[in-house]
Parts: sequence; structure tokens; C-alpha cells
Amino acid sequence: SDEPAPKASRGWQPARFLRTAWYFNAPGSSDRGSGATGTEVRGGATIWAPGMDIGFGVLDDVVMGGVSASRFREEDGVGIWEGDVSTDNNGGFCGCRTRNLRPALDLSRARGVVLRVKGDGRRYKFILRDDTDWNGTSWAFSFDTQAGRWMDVKVPFGALIPTKFARVLQGVPPFDSSSVTTLQLTYSKVR
Repeated sequence: SDEPAPKASRGWQPARFLRTAWYFNAPGSSDRGSGATGTEVRGGATIWAPGMDIGFGVLDDVVMGGVSASRFREEDGVGIWEGDVSTDNNGGFCGCRTRNLRPALDLSRARGVVLRVKGDGRRYKFILRDDTDWNGTSWAFSFDTQAGRWMDVKVPFGALIPTKFARVLQGVPPFDSSSVTTLQLTYSKVR
């Protein structure tokens, strides 16, 4: 597609909010609780590539009244996530996230995952979740990219930090790699 990435606007866009809510919470897609042990993924396997059953949707700050806008598309054998981040309306982040994976991915035989990314010189977060609670614990790993260069980002499960709304959590159970329910990338101008 030659369509440009959406640009952030000054006013909140309720229609975009509803599209986002519908994508992640369409009728029949509500899940709560544990993701339960899922499909075993062996070491060295590819979790996502264009054309696979795992799809990504954008999750921008429009869900909180912001005006940032991004999109995710597949092209020439890669996933491309692009957009515009704005701090207007108390916003400042963009993300792309999978719906809850059913069945969950069982990555318990792995020590982590490797992301193959071409960056822009900014810092991003890769987030995994191990249950289906929409506002539950996000297991985050921050990484820096190099502008215009492909790189492999190693994400050891032991380095994941439990967070909720960008705040570090204390006293939570360890990450359950046998029940990975969500994959997400996030860029934030704040925090």
C-alpha cells in the first residue's frame, strides 16, 4: 500500500477509539484470567512472520484521549509499524499489539526471544503478557535501535520487568513463559 501513515491531529478522534476497541474486544473475543499453557514453540522457531495467523493491531494513546496515530502493515516479507507520536491531549505513545493468543504460546523451552528490527535510533519496549487480563501485568524489555540498520535484539525472559501503565510492579509472581498471550511493541515520548 502506498497510503501514508496516519498523522496525529489536535482533537481526540472517537471513531479511532471505537475501531481500536472493536479490534481488541470484538464480540466473542472477551477473555479473562490465565492464558493456560498453550502451543509449544521449540527453540529457534519463528513466532511471527508476515502471513502467519498472529495479527497485530495498533494500540495508540487514542485509548486514553491522545491523538497519536500509527499503523502496522506487512510488506516485502516484513512487518512495518510506522506513525506519528504527539503529546497533545496528554498523549505520547503508540503501540502495536496482538489480540489475546488462543491458544497461548508455550515458550518454556526457550530462555527468551530474539527480535529482528530495523530501527530509527529511538528506544522501544517489547512487551509480553502471560494472562489475558487487558490491564494486567505487562512484562517489558526496553531496547535502543540504530537508525536505518537491521539488528537482532535478544530479549531474555529473566530481564523482563513487570509493569502496569508504565509503572514497575513489586511482589508479582514470575513471568510464566508457558503461557504467552500477547506480543506488543511500544514507543513512548514520555517515561
